[in-house]
Amino acid sequence: MYIFSCCTGIRYADMIALKDDCIEKDSEFGLVITNKRQKVSSIYSTPLWGFALEIYQEFGNSLEKIPILSNPKVNDYIKIALEKINYHNAQQITFHTGRKTFVNHCLNDRLIEPHIVMEFTGHQDIREVKRYGKVKMKTALRKFYQ
Repeated sequence: MYIFSCCTGIRYADMIALKDDCIEKDSEFGLVITNKRQKVSSIYSTPLWGFALEIYQEFGNSLEKIPILSNPKVNDYIKIALEKINYHNAQQITFHTGRKTFVNHCLNDRLIEPHIVMEFTGHQDIREVKRYGKVKMKTALRKFYQ
């Protein structure tokens, strides 16, 4: 669940609400998850790619077959896994960190504009995206000199 969130930006409450009919096949872009955010009822669409796509395929191309654990249990497992690899901030990582990881990846590695990231995450305000992810100076310079 956590890796799926890191690759899609989907919150825990939205993850447990996923149904197979949330998947749309776009002839140009592949698979896209479209659903309503549980928190504020806004619609989001996010690409199903990378490890998230592999997880989806591993469970028979079904979102509904991905095992769902309680949020506290997932957070416990995340901490245990990170402690095993001696990650220095293991106690501060939660399921919600996956959403922040996704936003940072979009902003810094894929150079996606914040207003587009909003479409993926369902945020209503650009300030929310900026709170989740910070554009690194190297990213800003790379974008400037493109």
